[in-house]
Amino acid sequence: MGSIPNLIRTIVEEIVDHPEQIQINEVKSSQVTVIELNIAKEDNGLLIGKKGKVITSLRNIVDAAIGKQGMAGRIYFQIIGL
Repeated sequence: MGSIPNLIRTIVEEIVDHPEQIQINEVKSSQVTVIELNIAKEDNGLLIGKKGKVITSLRNIVDAAIGKQGMAGRIYFQIIGL
């Protein structure tokens, strides 16, 4: 797993109540990367935030990080409550 999933894990661990349940899978294609983020079901609301503000902020941070690394394409999040 690359540095982007590690960045996501570091941030999400500080947001959720059950960081020990975080599982991250990275699925890459030529232009798109899907990050499957498995968290405790009770943490879904914390990660998404009011009106999606938390997940939008996380997406913006990740977009900035991939831009800095010179990576092309887009990352999409799939949040799965365990």
